[in-house]
Amino acid sequence: MKNIQLKLFLPLAVGMLVLVPALLITWFSYRAAQQTAVEAAHGVMIQASLRASEAADADLAEPSRLMDFFSSYGDAVGGEPDPRNFSSLDRFEEVAWGALRGTRLVKFISFAPISGGYRAIDIYEEDSLPQVLVQNPNEARRTHYRSAKPLDRRQNDGKDNAEYVPHSRPWFAAALAAADADGRGLDRRAWTDVYPSFSRSQLQIAHSIVVRNEKREIAGVLALDVSFRLLSESLQNLQISPNAIAFIVDKNGALVASSTKEDIVGSVDVPRVNAAQAKSALIRDAMLNLPLVMQQTSANSLSKKAALDAQALSSKTRQQDPRCQAKSGCVNFDFVQDQQLILAHALRLNPSKLQGQESLDRRSDLNFPEWRLVIAAPAEDFNFVIREKSQRTIFLAVGLAAVASIFAILFASRLNSSISAIARATVKLGDGQFERDFLNTNFAEFKQISHELDNTATVLQQARNDLLAQNAQLEERVLARTRDLEHQTEEALQAANAKAAFLATMSHEIRTPMNGVIGMTDLLTGTELNAEQRDYVDTIRSSGDALLTIINDILDFSKIESGKMSFEREPLSLQTVIEESFSLVAQNANQKDLELLYEIDEHVPPLILGDVTRVRQIVLNLVSNAVKFTDKGEVAIMVARADCDGRSQVQIQVKDTGIGIPEDRVDSLFAAFTQIDAATTRKYGGTGLGLAISKRLAQLMGGDIALASEIGKGTIFTVTLNAEAFEDAPVDARDQTFTAALQNKRLLLIDDNQHVLRVYSNRLRHLGIQVDTAQSMPELDHVLSAGKSFDIIMIDSHMPQIDGFALATRLKQFDAFKNLPFVLCSKFVDNREQDKDQLFAHYLLKPLKEQSLVDTLSTIFIGAATNTKTDALSAGGIGNAQTYGQRFPQRMLIVDDNPTNRKVAGMMLERLGYQAKMVTDGREAVDAVMAAEAAKLGFDVVWMDLHMPNLDGLDATKIIRRATIKQPSIIAMTAAAMHGDREMCLQAGMDDYVSKPLEAAQLQRALEAHLHKRGVDFSGADSVQPQSSAAESAESHESSQYFDPNRFMAFCEGNPAYRATFIGLIKNMVTKGQLQFEQGRAAWQEGRIDDAARAFHTMRGSLGTLGAVAFVGMSRELESALKADEASSDVGKAAIETLFVQIKQVLDTTINEAQSWLDQQP
Repeated sequence: MKNIQLKLFLPLAVGMLVLVPALLITWFSYRAAQQTAVEAAHGVMIQASLRASEAADADLAEPSRLMDFFSSYGDAVGGEPDPRNFSSLDRFEEVAWGALRGTRLVKFISFAPISGGYRAIDIYEEDSLPQVLVQNPNEARRTHYRSAKPLDRRQNDGKDNAEYVPHSRPWFAAALAAADADGRGLDRRAWTDVYPSFSRSQLQIAHSIVVRNEKREIAGVLALDVSFRLLSESLQNLQISPNAIAFIVDKNGALVASSTKEDIVGSVDVPRVNAAQAKSALIRDAMLNLPLVMQQTSANSLSKKAALDAQALSSKTRQQDPRCQAKSGCVNFDFVQDQQLILAHALRLNPSKLQGQESLDRRSDLNFPEWRLVIAAPAEDFNFVIREKSQRTIFLAVGLAAVASIFAILFASRLNSSISAIARATVKLGDGQFERDFLNTNFAEFKQISHELDNTATVLQQARNDLLAQNAQLEERVLARTRDLEHQTEEALQAANAKAAFLATMSHEIRTPMNGVIGMTDLLTGTELNAEQRDYVDTIRSSGDALLTIINDILDFSKIESGKMSFEREPLSLQTVIEESFSLVAQNANQKDLELLYEIDEHVPPLILGDVTRVRQIVLNLVSNAVKFTDKGEVAIMVARADCDGRSQVQIQVKDTGIGIPEDRVDSLFAAFTQIDAATTRKYGGTGLGLAISKRLAQLMGGDIALASEIGKGTIFTVTLNAEAFEDAPVDARDQTFTAALQNKRLLLIDDNQHVLRVYSNRLRHLGIQVDTAQSMPELDHVLSAGKSFDIIMIDSHMPQIDGFALATRLKQFDAFKNLPFVLCSKFVDNREQDKDQLFAHYLLKPLKEQSLVDTLSTIFIGAATNTKTDALSAGGIGNAQTYGQRFPQRMLIVDDNPTNRKVAGMMLERLGYQAKMVTDGREAVDAVMAAEAAKLGFDVVWMDLHMPNLDGLDATKIIRRATIKQPSIIAMTAAAMHGDREMCLQAGMDDYVSKPLEAAQLQRALEAHLHKRGVDFSGADSVQPQSSAAESAESHESSQYFDPNRFMAFCEGNPAYRATFIGLIKNMVTKGQLQFEQGRAAWQEGRIDDAARAFHTMRGSLGTLGAVAFVGMSRELESALKADEASSDVGKAAIETLFVQIKQVLDTTINEAQSWLDQQP
């Protein structure tokens, strides 16, 4: 920003500070003059309206006073007319003659008896004698007499031109309407609306009241006519402005009086003039622009819009005359007429009536006149005020600006010199020059600043010296504190490392001897033991299992708390997870006679992406707890979709009929090491970690666990998990033969548990079979009496009224059921020995598994089991895969930290007929081998990866070889393939070596070598044919060095499940490949060479298995360079950076080709 010199800026700034206010003052003064002129105009209008209002109020008050005259002229009470003044028409004439003396507005008094007749006195013609109008009861017209005194009939002026009926006149009807209903109360006085006179060309209103006799009967009506001729004269005499107008309108908007020559008189045939249709344009526009609040006829009837209008006008109303402010219904407004501003004022006449106060005659009169006075004048009539004030303001502003500018320049010059001197002194102070330099100025403030600067220089000099000394001390303290922090940090790191090392070794160091204890216990169980010894052994085994469970829970909890828990993302079947969990708790459930049921909604995907181990852990934990705390009834699992916020989720509900949980313990149940109470811990055991671990696992997988419980009725645990559907999940592989075989088949299901009937019948109907159910013998009799034909009968083995064998025996006695296949559903496995009469064709073990049910139905209706996995396997392209699995059964274990490699290896072994167990690292492999050996189910072959976290394959092999167990064959699987790797594997105790990417033929050769060492004779065994070539494959793809799908698509040919799995793995490669590469390069850039080498080793194994040929070679070269420590020199770093660039290009091309191939798949 450009610097500005103060000596130029200061005079300009001070001048602007003077000129700008002067201009603003001029502008606001001009605006104030305009405002003043408008306010002056409104003030004139207000004064004029108040004069007119006072005159109108006085005129309207005169009839009330005249009414009071007829009341006070006698002994009447309460203001009612004295009946003695109306004893006869002559008496009325005498009293009325005296009443009219001295009146200004009332020029006509009349009285009409109920019985007939009429008498009135007319004094409208001031220059002539009063007229007395006489009408006898038998006459139709009135006779006019000029009279000098009452009852003077000497001068007859003739009769009316038309028939006159007093009882039909407005004043007569209004008085009767205001009369008290029963005559006991006071009669109200009435006002008529404005109406034309009967005999004169004028407007008038009447003020009337009934007259009662001594018996309080209505004798007649007294009326006073009020003329508005004087009102128009009053308006014409208002002095407002040359072009101003004033007019009065009634509640209907009709003109009552006007200051113009407006003809406002109407007649019976000619309607009265409405102000909105007046001849005067100013009257018309003023009426049309009259605010809504002034158009209402009563204050109580103001609409909401009118009230808002009144509020808005009130906010715009300028300072008014106090008398107008005190008078309700006074408002100013303006409008434009022919591009000219018109100022206007409106006023309600006698507004106290509208506010519910007393009227002018101290009583509430009926239909009191509601009139409005409107005054309007062009604003131009008052412009002389604006011009006068504007000229005066401009002259004053110019003079002030000139004087102020001169003063500002002089002041700025003096001020600038003082400020410049202070600035020079401050610069010296900033440069460390502390010599004294007093300022010579007349400004006291600047002198004070000069003294303060001198004092500041002294203080700064002293402070500088003190600061140097303190800095020296502070540096010593910082150094000492830094040394302490470094020492504490090192101790904390050592403690954390010790804890991590402890947790890492706990799994092996504790679980390994525990597995030995449990294994030896199993061996002892197989020996000859007496009852006491067997009880001891059983106690040791149960205690060992309990201790092992506790250790596993603690280790899992520690992993979660330390944030080291990792999750796989692979296809899993919730149905399989539930059935496996039920299998593990079935024995305990059967001992309590509990039913284990599950039901999966049809909208739940058959396969979802997730960590099958952790999902199984959650389900098993909840099911185990449900069985543990349930003594009778059932444990059921319900699975349904529960999508939330655009995320695909499943909801797993575990319901039991157990003891329930108190409401006050629900919130703390998921806390670690917490159970319901101490008694629960003593009775049921456990660490209290299971639910805490399950909840944290669910949360880490994007879900949660909630529960609802009722004491004595049971508990419902609800688990929500992210459940993205595996898009390439294989469709239901049951063939058309099986589906067709179940068409039109009917099954009778008999079980005493209603829930079991509902769940099993739904599953059977889903398979396409018709189901009838019976829960009791009466229901069974009812079903049988219906005469339905059944194809199969399924019976529960244990029912309260009759067991399954007895029921089958009874049903077999019927001819219709004699040859039907019977299926027994039981929780126990010894039913075949009980079935000596061969009542049942098949046996199903509860909890019922889907595949067992399908196989049973297939065997009954087709003659062969329809195992979807087996059928899919036998349809593959690699010879007869069942031959190896059936003729040479082997228990196998796959150890690999890469889920892709585990999945591919498992499928390849499955094609050979083997179901392999899978673990993720060397430590788990050691535990699995030891546990299997202890259970007398030792593994025959272990497929071991070399590079794994926690414990690598070489160390795991050494531990296994040192153990005194039946040694399995250990075959290495690695993507290293470097010189010396094979020898290193053999030295560690491995039996063979296969390189990644894995191939089915390579695994088969290694398996055959293992079997040959075990002395297996291959004679008669079908040999495995080589994989179909790409050209022969139904889904051949042009070979590429970057992505070659032919190598695995030929393997998957004919097996939709394998094909779907490989497609899912390729999608995962496309999605995560770039991220894994960036993580490896980031590790190298941060100096974590081992992590970088391990990352690319893992990628090579995964991508090589999926056909990324070029990437395998490049990544092997990069891994070799990293391990050779080539990055220690600048040349080596440049070479590795070049390899990163090249391998990135290869990876991009690989992913693009893979994505292109995926886009072409159906």
